[in-house]
Amino acid sequence: SAACGSVTLYRMNGQNHDYPSVRTGGYTGPSKFWLEIRKFFASHSRCAPSTSTTCTNRGGLSCNAPSVSNYQTTFFASGSAAKSAPACALECERSKGCIEATYSDTYKFCRLFGLPFVPQCSSWGAGWGQTSTYGCTAAAITTPLPTLVTTQLTAPVPTPVSTPMPTTTPTPTPTVAFCLPGQALS
Repeated sequence: SAACGSVTLYRMNGQNHDYPSVRTGGYTGPSKFWLEIRKFFASHSRCAPSTSTTCTNRGGLSCNAPSVSNYQTTFFASGSAAKSAPACALECERSKGCIEATYSDTYKFCRLFGLPFVPQCSSWGAGWGQTSTYGCTAAAITTPLPTLVTTQLTAPVPTPVSTPMPTTTPTPTPTVAFCLPGQALS
């Protein structure tokens, strides 16, 4: 299903309209905006789909009821979905609630059924030229909880110096002290 959670506004303060085109690593590197948005997606991973829809070809019958000419109860998918049978099936897989799709290769249309505002097909038959009909089923998917990734920073290992160090009087190591709010550092 396409909708999976609440909307979160992503805003980059202090940036103007041309910021997204700034790139790292020259002209071919990823944009800084893309790197920022990937961090945003990683920290907002709870908005994952809860179901996965799969469509399989059921043959060449087309839906007779509701009628293709009844525009109040028929949904025609446009754009790339009207170009091929696999594209029509993909449109159904990506549309919330879709359970059936019919593509007419003769008339170049894709009809979707079972959407929230479109009834299921109640009668199948021949017609509308060379057609492909898909039955679609939704199955629940489990989304793993995000895991916390921690990185431990380690200091670089110093390389040994080949020349001996001159002997000098050692300087005292500075001490670092912190104070609580309202307390003076002595």
